Amino acid sequence: MLAKYADQILNIFNYVDSALITDKDGIVRYYHLVRPDLNSMKPHEMLGKSIFDVYKNLTKENSIVWSVLKTGKPQLNVPQRFTTYNDETIDGIISALPLIEKGKIIGAVEVASYQKEKIVLS
Repeated sequence: MLAKYADQILNIFNYVDSALITDKDGIVRYYHLVRPDLNSMKPHEMLGKSIFDVYKNLTKENSIVWSVLKTGKPQLNVPQRFTTYNDETIDGIISALPLIEKGKIIGAVEVASYQKEKIVLS
């Protein structure tokens, strides 16, 4: 029944530059990159790695995805600066939501819109 909405759901890729799914431990299980001109990370190089290995500047204290995994609360439209495993700095607006099954957090999904120009992070 819900399959008829798949096109609408997949339409999200017209509005974001990347989508990432992690398991409950912050391990990347899916990564889709729409804008390789703004981010040179290769999806196949990220799979199976911790978000803290993929994004070198992220910690348990400043990671939006980690916060969502631990609290179960969505974080929407949050500015964040990433330093990738290949030393590339990317500024983006991030939204992350928990994935919940039978009342337990099993992972998180994050979508990002990258900024060509630097944004002010507070």
